[in-house]
Amino acid sequence: MTGPRLMTITQLLEQFFGIKFIKFSCQTLQNEPDINSSVNKRLRRLTLKDEPFSCIDSLTEEEIDIFKRHLRELFPELDLSKLVKAHTKSVRSYQTWMEQHCRARQYTFQVRKCNDPPLTTQELLEWFPDPTLKEDDKDHYKSYEELKGLETNDQDRPSFNAKPEKAKANIRGATAAAKAQRGDESVEQTEMADASAFTAQTARYSIQCIECNKPRVLYSKNKLTGRQQTQLVLLLQ
Repeated sequence: MTGPRLMTITQLLEQFFGIKFIKFSCQTLQNEPDINSSVNKRLRRLTLKDEPFSCIDSLTEEEIDIFKRHLRELFPELDLSKLVKAHTKSVRSYQTWMEQHCRARQYTFQVRKCNDPPLTTQELLEWFPDPTLKEDDKDHYKSYEELKGLETNDQDRPSFNAKPEKAKANIRGATAAAKAQRGDESVEQTEMADASAFTAQTARYSIQCIECNKPRVLYSKNKLTGRQQTQLVLLLQ
């Protein structure tokens, strides 16, 4: 943590929590019990809908060591110094365990017992359902009783934004047109392409159509090299 950032955090703590630091360090901010108790007392004064905030103490170093010990037993090939998704996704045993026991959503993360060894119906908990809109009323969600035990997804969550489909444009390639003139019915005369490829930035060359004598534009994602331009001129001639 840099000095300016540490000073900014310290000033915010002094303003909001009323804590005054004389001598401090990163280790002091994390492990000083008096600071934790002062912060907890101030947070407990806050309420939301007349419900007071609750504070949970962070894990101790001993508890973290115990947790890492269990990870070593379950996943011997897992590098405990790199517990990020970019590294854990390559550990097959860890990914298999996650698929069997966990379900990750945008706002929730669930862990439950697996059915190995077989569990009774009471012991095997069901996944908590995702919010699902009603079919006849897109402004309201289904109740928990309606969704209990059903497979759901989180595509109806309020913050979900589906990626818009890219616009398509009708094009007729020179090869398809030539085959169509020869009577090859297996070639579709209309092909679909990404409309974003046909912009002023990708326009590379102008030619004249031999059928209608109107100007036509050749588009290319990359700029043509000198050799490609020469080959294109010879081809058009």
